[in-house]
Amino acid sequence: MKLVRESVGHNRKEAERALDARRGDIARRTYRVLRDITFNEWADEWLGSATIKQNSRRVYKHSLEYGKRSFGKTKVRDLGPDDIGRYLELIRKTHFDRQRPKEGEKPTPIADATLAKHLRQLAACLQAAIPIYASENAVRLLHKSVRPKP
Repeated sequence: MKLVRESVGHNRKEAERALDARRGDIARRTYRVLRDITFNEWADEWLGSATIKQNSRRVYKHSLEYGKRSFGKTKVRDLGPDDIGRYLELIRKTHFDRQRPKEGEKPTPIADATLAKHLRQLAACLQAAIPIYASENAVRLLHKSVRPKP
C-alpha cells in the first residue's frame, strides 16, 4: 500500500477525524486514490475516446472549449459548483460580446435552453471522469436555482 499525504482541516482534531473517516473507507473497501489530471487534458482525452458521431463531437468540442477557458488548468477532482457558475457566466459574457445590436436596440440574452445544452455536455464529460479522476460530478452539485431552465 502506497502512502498518500494530503492536507485536511486546520488543526489536529480535524485531521484525526479525516483520518478516521479514511480508515473507515479503506475498511469498507470504498476508498480509491484519484489520479491527477487537469480539465484541459481530460477534455481532450475524453473527446478523443468518446463514441459519438462526428457532428456531436463538434458540438461537444464547442462546449468543452468554454470549460477550458473557464477552468482549464484546474484538476478535475477539484471542480465545484462555483467553477460551473463561472462557466455559465463565461458563456453569457461571450454571447453578449458577440452581439452587435443596431443603435437603440438592446442585446438579447442567451437562451436558457442553450445554457442547459452546454451544461449537459459538460456534465457528460465530467461524469465519465468519475471512476478515475473525480469522486463527484460538479454539475450535479449545482443548486437547482442556479441551473438554467429551458
